[in-house]
Amino acid sequence: LTVCLLWLYSLAASGANTPKYYNKWLKLSSEQLISKGSDYAEIQGKADSALVCFSIVANRYDENMDKKGKKLATAGYIGKWFVYFFSYFDYSQAYENLVRAQEIAEQTNEGIGRVLLNFGCMYQTISEQSGDPKPDSLALDYYKKSFWQSLKENDRGSANMAVANMITVAYTLKCLKDIEKELNFYSHNTAKTAELNYNLLLYKGLRHLQNGEYTQALEAFDGQKKYLNHDIGNSRYHLAMFTNKARVHAKKGEYDKAIMLMSKADSIANMLDMKDARLEVYSMMGEFYQKTGDNERYEHFRNRYLQLKDSLLNYHQVASVGELRFLGEMKKVDKQMQEMEHQRRTQSLITKTIIGIAVIIMIAMLIVWRKNKQLCQRNEMLYLKNVQMLSHEEELKQQRKELEQKLNARVGERLMNGDEQRKYKSSTLDDETKQLLMQRIRSIMDTSEEIFSSDFSAQRLATMADAKYNYVSQTINECGGTNFNSLLNEYRIKEACKRMNDNEHYGKLTIEAIGNSVGFKSRTTFIKFFKQQTGLTPSEYQRIARQNRN
Repeated sequence: LTVCLLWLYSLAASGANTPKYYNKWLKLSSEQLISKGSDYAEIQGKADSALVCFSIVANRYDENMDKKGKKLATAGYIGKWFVYFFSYFDYSQAYENLVRAQEIAEQTNEGIGRVLLNFGCMYQTISEQSGDPKPDSLALDYYKKSFWQSLKENDRGSANMAVANMITVAYTLKCLKDIEKELNFYSHNTAKTAELNYNLLLYKGLRHLQNGEYTQALEAFDGQKKYLNHDIGNSRYHLAMFTNKARVHAKKGEYDKAIMLMSKADSIANMLDMKDARLEVYSMMGEFYQKTGDNERYEHFRNRYLQLKDSLLNYHQVASVGELRFLGEMKKVDKQMQEMEHQRRTQSLITKTIIGIAVIIMIAMLIVWRKNKQLCQRNEMLYLKNVQMLSHEEELKQQRKELEQKLNARVGERLMNGDEQRKYKSSTLDDETKQLLMQRIRSIMDTSEEIFSSDFSAQRLATMADAKYNYVSQTINECGGTNFNSLLNEYRIKEACKRMNDNEHYGKLTIEAIGNSVGFKSRTTFIKFFKQQTGLTPSEYQRIARQNRN
């Protein structure tokens, strides 16, 4: 909507120069827009077009952009400052943009010198327009800081401008000696360029003028000509040269020559619509005509000076309707672009967050998948190991049966003889008898279905083995390295594994039913001892068994 309004306004408003190719400019690079904006602002005098170009670049700023992008954003805000300050004289907007430029420049440590230079320019201009010398003191301080910072950044252009303005302000404040340190360093440690020679002659000329050495001052100012070409970019330097020469002639009482020089300065200022320069020209022209006694011309320039000063200090009240409408639309564009940029950054952040979360989920899923795969492989190995152990158990049963027969031939009824003993250390059982008893116990556990009854006990086992209870307990402990309950659970779990592998007879039973069938009253107890013995839960064992059958 705002873009359409700008386009319609370019057709309807005669006082403004709103660009017709706004959408096209949005597609240009920031470098192209800065170049185009500078051309509009400084050469063609199209402030509105320049403001659009600079605004597009400035609103592209993102705190996450690279150093080059931030430098261009700084240039965009400086460009906006230039337009608001020199074309629209909206000092509030100009200051706001310059502060923003400083914030970004400090992030990259580049462009700070140019920002400080512009702050100095603001205070110098305000001092000239208000007649208050205090802003000039601030301007001089900024110019000094800009000079040293620009040298540090290797920004020769800003350093040269800072020196030129520093000299002018120091002359106005009558404190040229205060900048000798900067001038001495400048003259001995910077490249010998046309700008350096121009500035050194400016300092020399103003120093002679301050000391009343008018001939030497004119020679210095005349010497500046050979270091100036006729490019529009040097217009302000030409203005300064004509103005300073006019001051010298005025000091000598040569007001006609001074007026002639100021007329040349007036032509340049009018051609480029330099309102701030015209203000100084009108003031000096009025002063010179007053000295010559031409009161009519004095009043003419005095009135022009007052009118222009009033328009500069109260620009928003006297500016053309077209300019005000354009500025209003530009503020809407600025706001819209900032909202779009904020939305873009928010969407980018959301997208990055979603991608980040997706990556984390994918990594987590991959880790879980790998762990599950490793766990499945481990469970498979545990299952196979248990199957092999069950198979091997059948061989052990036969070996135990043969050993029991041999021992029975040699050992009589010793198992039922002897006194009851409370402690195994007092037992009358010898090793051979204990071996026989252990084989009997194993045989019973191997062959009897009774052990899968939930009521089966150690006393019942002793009865079935024809041995005393304490002998059974002692033998299990000393020969088996365990206790009755653990031994019983071992056999029950082995049987549960067999039944889980026997799909024909037990395939329809639940985990709890299988546990009950081998003597476990509680599902929890069954799972606990099954896990301890096999390394798998009953459900895991059953699942792998089914997979292997399939």
